[in-house]
Amino acid sequence: MTLGDNNVGVLLSNGSTLSIRLVNSPLKDLPAAEKATKAREIARLALESYAPRSALKSVSVTFAVHRSYLGFFNYDDSTDVFRFDIAQLRENPSDSSVAPTR
Repeated sequence: MTLGDNNVGVLLSNGSTLSIRLVNSPLKDLPAAEKATKAREIARLALESYAPRSALKSVSVTFAVHRSYLGFFNYDDSTDVFRFDIAQLRENPSDSSVAPTR
């Protein structure tokens, strides 16, 4: 992915949940442990970059696949979701393991 790539979506829900969605990213193909680590890094970066972060309660990162066939058949797979409470993002990454939310 490159800067300005439209395959990254960001959504703020109720002013307290920040959701990051990476579509068709090669990161989706990483082994589970590496993907969890990368999701935590992305969530931390999002938290640090979001100015009114004191209102946030959680950040989620989704690795999604989107395919379109013949222009109107669409396939979406958004099952790799990692959700972090703000306290989890502030602790040492080696202190706890992270599993995808399904």
